[in-house]
Formats: sequence, C-alpha cells, structure tokens
Amino acid sequence: MLEARTVVRKLKEYHPPLGGRVGLRLDFNENTVGCSPRVLERLRQLQFEQLARYPERESVERQIAAHLAVDCAGLLLTNGVDEAIHLVCETYLEPGDEVLIVVPTFSMYEIYAAATGAQVITIPAGPEFRYPTDDVLARISPRTRLIAIANPNNPTGAVVPRADLLRIIRAAPEAAVLVDEA
Repeated sequence: MLEARTVVRKLKEYHPPLGGRVGLRLDFNENTVGCSPRVLERLRQLQFEQLARYPERESVERQIAAHLAVDCAGLLLTNGVDEAIHLVCETYLEPGDEVLIVVPTFSMYEIYAAATGAQVITIPAGPEFRYPTDDVLARISPRTRLIAIANPNNPTGAVVPRADLLRIIRAAPEAAVLVDEA
C-alpha cells in the first residue's frame, strides 16, 4: 500500500476547536452578520455558467496590484489563508530550513511548514501574550527561511506594531516573512 512521506506521517494532527461554539468565536474569522446585501444582489445577477467556471484571477490581480501600487508578479490571490500558507511553505521551504513562529498561534503555520521537512522553532509569547520581537530577532539565523506572524494573532488578539514588523523584515533578508492579517 502506498504510504505518505515519513515527515507527513509524523505531523501533529490538527483538531479545530469545534466544541462550545456558543457566542462569538473570533478565532474562526467567521462573518457573524451574513453576506452584504450588495454581494447578494450581484450574485443574483450572475448566470449559472458564470458560477460554474473557475475564475480567471489575472485581471483581478492586476487591478489589485495597481490599487496597492505593487508589482503584479508579487501578488497572488488564494482560496483563503490556509492555501496561502501552504503555497508559501511549499515554495520557499526545504528540509532542514528553519521556520520561526510565536506560540500560541494559528496551528496551520506549523503543520504546513513541518510537512516540508523544515524545522519549526517555536518562541513563547511574552507576558500578556505580547509579541516577543527581541526574542524573534535573536532566533533568526542563516537557516531561517520563513517567519510566520498572525497579526492580530489567533487566538490571543495580540498585535505586532508596524515598527516591529519592519525590524523583523530587515533582520531576515533571506527569509519570507508572512504577515497573516486574516
């Protein structure tokens, strides 16, 4: 029987916290008020065939890149943040590379990074779950290829100040710095 790669078989299992979903659960990034009436109206105007086809994203990426004044080659629309994290990990990580994450945080960073064979280095959050910028800076090494930052953090809500993000980016020029603002 065909088996998954060893590194995949050894991954931690992901168990989303689905129990106790009474009230507002910010860690799921769920829309609690429903769809915008403008979106609903636009959906009603679409023909069935428009909904049944895969969308072409290039024209939308060009529009967004122009709006943000960035190079279109550096922009990619994805089907949610999980796909983006997965693509970043598969694109930039090799076995033995280092990935830095501050814990607790969104568990998919560790899962997708570990699946590539990269070494995930966890750094504990500071007092009151503050982001430990100096600790992250101290752990950056020549093997660091990815630093994943949820901002605001999931599940704590802690925010990394822009100045700290820029310090990290400057300190790790050979690493991808993923700032997840889902």
